[in-house]
Amino acid sequence: MVSGVVITGPPGSGKTPIVDELVASGFTGVAEPAREVIAEQRALGGDGVWDRNPQLFLTLMLSRAVADFQRMSGAPGPVFFDRGIPDLIGYAELFGLDAAAAAKAAAAHRYHDPVFVLPSWPEIYVTDSERRMTFEAAEAFGDRVRSIYVELGYSVVEVPRDTVVARARFILQTVAQ
Repeated sequence: MVSGVVITGPPGSGKTPIVDELVASGFTGVAEPAREVIAEQRALGGDGVWDRNPQLFLTLMLSRAVADFQRMSGAPGPVFFDRGIPDLIGYAELFGLDAAAAAKAAAAHRYHDPVFVLPSWPEIYVTDSERRMTFEAAEAFGDRVRSIYVELGYSVVEVPRDTVVARARFILQTVAQ
């Protein structure tokens, strides 16, 4: 099993700042595949983005997530992932696509248990050029992602709403137990 610790939750709940804080504290972090794929595809003028070709976007995200998992396999200490492979089951469902490939990959590539889930947080939720979901849609997606991890047999620990530093500390203390 990889030493991968997943931090997940709805879009706009503060995952990336927490992973960034953990990296700044000397830990290894892995970026969310969605934002990386979108940036690469937009720079290339490619079709592998959610609003042009959702199937290609999902395939590229899944390929990236599996490669990241394999690349970090056996890495020393905890490696913090901004979303995990099971999140892609949620993306497939969101786009109305077949989730079988994501489910197969999620079963084959297991992360550290528990998984850390951030709650939706309206006070920090913002939209941007790529995040266009309403808060309510983001919250529903986050709820579904949480249930996917539970269905896959993971324990989930909810990360309290607090400062980025306090949330990162909470995750580190829980992992150390």
